[in-house]
Amino acid sequence: MGANKRGNGRSQEKSAPPLQMEGDPFFQEWLAAGQPPEQLSISAVCNARCLFCSNRMNPFPLKQNLFRKIEDIKLQLSLVSANHSGDIYMSDSLPGRISEGEAFLHPQFFEILTLVREKFLTNVLHFTTNASLLDEPFVRKLAQFRPLEINISLHSTQPRLWGQIFRSTQKRARIALESLSLLKKHHIAFTGTIVPLPRVCGWDDLEKTFAFLVAQGAQSVILWWPGFSKKTPAALRKDIACPWEELQDFARRMEEKFPGFPVIPQPNGSEPRRLPIKKIMNYTLLGNLKTFGGPFQEVLWLASEAAYPEISRIVDEFAKTVPNKHHVLSVKNRSYGGNIQVSGLLMVKDFLAAGKEALERWPATDLVLVPKMPFDAFFRDLQKTPAFKIPETLERTTWLIFDNGDFQPLKGRGFVRPDQDVKGAWERILKVFDQSLREQRWDALSSLVTAFPIQTSAGLLKKAAFPAFLKRESSRLAPGASVERRLFERLDDRRVLCIEDWPTADPSTGVSRWFFFRKIGNDWKVEGIFFGQKPSLRESADAPP
Repeated sequence: MGANKRGNGRSQEKSAPPLQMEGDPFFQEWLAAGQPPEQLSISAVCNARCLFCSNRMNPFPLKQNLFRKIEDIKLQLSLVSANHSGDIYMSDSLPGRISEGEAFLHPQFFEILTLVREKFLTNVLHFTTNASLLDEPFVRKLAQFRPLEINISLHSTQPRLWGQIFRSTQKRARIALESLSLLKKHHIAFTGTIVPLPRVCGWDDLEKTFAFLVAQGAQSVILWWPGFSKKTPAALRKDIACPWEELQDFARRMEEKFPGFPVIPQPNGSEPRRLPIKKIMNYTLLGNLKTFGGPFQEVLWLASEAAYPEISRIVDEFAKTVPNKHHVLSVKNRSYGGNIQVSGLLMVKDFLAAGKEALERWPATDLVLVPKMPFDAFFRDLQKTPAFKIPETLERTTWLIFDNGDFQPLKGRGFVRPDQDVKGAWERILKVFDQSLREQRWDALSSLVTAFPIQTSAGLLKKAAFPAFLKRESSRLAPGASVERRLFERLDDRRVLCIEDWPTADPSTGVSRWFFFRKIGNDWKVEGIFFGQKPSLRESADAPP
């Protein structure tokens, strides 16, 4: 296809049709991704049929063979802040329900680039391509829209093998191979991606391909482990097989042969190390209503097969420092099967199968932790099954865990904000409580209690033991301290929880104080008092080495 057929920078439409954004799959996918300003995919059309292409191996149908409408592109551009200073990716399509295609095939490609540059003058525009369209006229015109970065998929430098892998022609192979020098000539940055197929090319050819990319000026090379699913035919699975250990050995050889050159194996096995596991563990020590604000007793971590070795190692290491139990279970990808092990492709049904298995082994589990990675901005998997089906089926409190260690409870009644008038009554009780505590008026304190024995963080206490408990726990507070934060939450019509944070002499830590109030007739009384250690600022920020 010649450059003149790819777009001449002018719209061929005489009048734009009405925009139906509700039905546009690209716009819907952008919303589901959380409206990332860096994502602007425009094509789900490809001119190759790669041996390892996931489209034919997917367990559910992908949107394919469509170009994004220019009116929809204008809509997205209008919604993105002009202050976005980061890169813009025009070939990526996340969460992953649309086939990634060749952006350069779009019939209005250069008109789209003009629209993008009207709003984003200097942002780097990224494209992923097989490079079979990058002839001299196209590259010359493309260079007018720099800065650009092109990710070139190149799996062999032999035209015959190139054509076999891409299931394309040797003519296109020669265009792709010559494109690297054209990009260098026109000062367009590029990186390389190799999907190693040693059963097709042999490792010697793959080393030559890697060396070719380095010599031509690639900024880095990504080595993508070839994946296959249970739908991949057995003969094809044999052709694209590449043991993970062989890929790792190849990456090490290239690092030694080209010292200082960035070699990036994918999937990245180091990513689980960056998850702040200690911070997450600290969260599990607070807020369990079933234990009156104490820790969850048994915590289940569901991890992908790829992340399991690192996650389980780090969890086992830190579990020695916390009072509750932590179990880690590897989630097998039954949806895709094959050698698919990364968390981003897990489905709700995979978590449910693993969760049911785990509950048979650890029936006392009262908290399940699930990675956020497989779910979109609406907490749905790739088949649009909502994540809340996990706690609904497993009947356990379930948190979605974000990469930064924060979490989202998936299901549960939660707390209801009380009205301000009633809130004043609880505040008056607390004022009397603290004043009586300072003056050691134990009878006044006891009169605020519903009945003895009373539930406390030291267990059930009779009236005689109650003062000693209060004196001991209150001595942990900083002298002359006042409450830093106070939050009232209604549990039901007759029960309310008050959560307080108090400072100690050590500014990096603190004490949490929980009061459970119960309405007796028209009066509110205290039915439980719990003191707990807040996670220190240092501990909460800790990430595994």
